[in-house]
Amino acid sequence: MTTNMQNGERESLVTRQSIALSLAPPRAPPFDSVHRNLLLGQDHSESAGLSHETHHHDGHHHHNIRERLTQIYQRYHLSAKVPHPHLPAGPEIGDQVTRALGVILPVPWHNRFRDSGSFRSTVDGLVSMSAPTIGLTSPSAAVNFISLSQRIKRIRYGSHKMHVIDMLFPDDRDGTRGLIFFVHGGAWGSGLPWMYRLAALPFLEMNVAVAIVGYRTYPDADVCGQVDDLEKAANELKRRYPELFDLPKDRPGHIGTCVMGHSSGAHIGLLMVVDHARRKIETATIGLSNKNSGQQSTKMNMDIDVFVGLSGPYDISHHFDYEAARGVEELSPMKAANGYSREKF
Repeated sequence: MTTNMQNGERESLVTRQSIALSLAPPRAPPFDSVHRNLLLGQDHSESAGLSHETHHHDGHHHHNIRERLTQIYQRYHLSAKVPHPHLPAGPEIGDQVTRALGVILPVPWHNRFRDSGSFRSTVDGLVSMSAPTIGLTSPSAAVNFISLSQRIKRIRYGSHKMHVIDMLFPDDRDGTRGLIFFVHGGAWGSGLPWMYRLAALPFLEMNVAVAIVGYRTYPDADVCGQVDDLEKAANELKRRYPELFDLPKDRPGHIGTCVMGHSSGAHIGLLMVVDHARRKIETATIGLSNKNSGQQSTKMNMDIDVFVGLSGPYDISHHFDYEAARGVEELSPMKAANGYSREKF
């Protein structure tokens, strides 16, 4: 897969690094699972997870999955017994520590730490304390951070302290090519807009405006509340800067409105995009609109041209397995923020 460059050269999009990233956790199957052992080139009959899953109360279902996976990988991968090039055979040291803590510490302690907001305070506090070290490791990044901080316009779109947007405009505001609506990550339960400030720099240099959106993190809101926050933020941006959403499409390099999210922010951002698309389809097919029905809605009225997800977990049930393999499934806000059960994931 390639893309055309301005000077006529072609640059490969599929590289060793991109493949490694695309197959890295949380996309990798959990440890000791049949799928992971197959990817590692182990014979399925020797899989540690095989005997465990055979005794599962839903054994027939797991048997069918094992057979299908075995057939696929024996045909296309395991016939040569080539292990996956980027998949560790066992938990790394960090995962070993968290798994040990998950066994030693009682589950109610995990839940209390998560639900009280202590997880958020701890993670955000550690990031805040480590931020000054950027001046030692990368002085130029520190200079850029300070420069960007001086350009930020802080916008409030609600009553909660997390209802804020850090707005940044390119130098040539009249030639703006589009808007990046950036949703920060933080495992649904941490993170603040300023932590992603440096991510705005390359887009500003490309003459693209950037809005880094803050939202209520768990336990102040679950994913439904977080999506609502993003929609309110989008409405506020459109109210303040309608010109950003009506840029000439024939402008050189036009990208329009791009929703971009990192990690859990990619998941939340995609939920917002899907919800928006669903409402547009319903309006078009049923012929109903908020205006005709007389109902005033706070739902987003911003059109979206592009979605970009950065290291986002989109299958929450799969990601729950990954967190369980690390021993943090009861500590992470993911389970609570997404509904507590696989049915609601």
